[in-house]
Amino acid sequence: MLRRLQPKAEQDRLTARVLSRARAELRQAISFLAWLDEHATTLAALRQADVDLWLTTGPRSRVDVGAFLRWAKACDVIGDVTVPAPPRPRPIVPLADDQRWALVERLLHDQALDLPVRVAGLFVLLYGQPLTRLLRLTVDHVRRADGQVAVRFGRADVVLPEPLAALVVDLLDQPGGASLARRPGTRWLFAGWTPGRPLSAQTMGRRLVGVGIHSRPARQAAVLQLAAEVPGPLLADLLDLHPRTAVAWIRAASGDWAAYAAGKAEEPYLPNE
Repeated sequence: MLRRLQPKAEQDRLTARVLSRARAELRQAISFLAWLDEHATTLAALRQADVDLWLTTGPRSRVDVGAFLRWAKACDVIGDVTVPAPPRPRPIVPLADDQRWALVERLLHDQALDLPVRVAGLFVLLYGQPLTRLLRLTVDHVRRADGQVAVRFGRADVVLPEPLAALVVDLLDQPGGASLARRPGTRWLFAGWTPGRPLSAQTMGRRLVGVGIHSRPARQAAVLQLAAEVPGPLLADLLDLHPRTAVAWIRAASGDWAAYAAGKAEEPYLPNE
């Protein structure tokens, strides 16, 4: 587990979701070993029948022991036993266009809202950015030149339209003191409460929900629209998507979202996807 988590920590990608998953897998490994001990069985003597009995006599969360058993099998600690993949969650339905654009209008013009919330919400609604990625943006990801403001989400700059460009400039120049204002001297675009750290995805997620934005359906709606308008390679460069992911979004945007979502639901579950 440490070998898997350490690179994410070094890249500042150790999110609460990743940690929660790791804790769940660790808890199930401990419970499974205790269960084997109660049944006077060792890992070396483990059979598929033992695994099946463990899975069928407890809660569905027991499938999380699969990560431990795959590791034990790779290390030749156990024989050829398997844990069935848990069902893939149902795909989230993207936010409806009329709701999405109403939220965009509110964030662009409602000055009563916190400026960082407005900018983060617009990055989600217009450019499909996940919270974990946009909260890692620094002032160095924003470029001001020739009267334009551009932000780099992936490998290419995205030139921002007005009035979003003006909001980003205001955020860059915002003095400390507001509830979510950037701290003086920080390089993070969305600075957190802890000095030298960005705001957490959980905190920003709660703030966005407070103004009616649920990030995942909003993000999917944005990427779906962009995929209908932008070629796959450019989409991947602009939004920092894997090329295969960009192609999948292009295919979904061609008009058969329902078929795409159904196909995704039938794919095998990958625990670290």
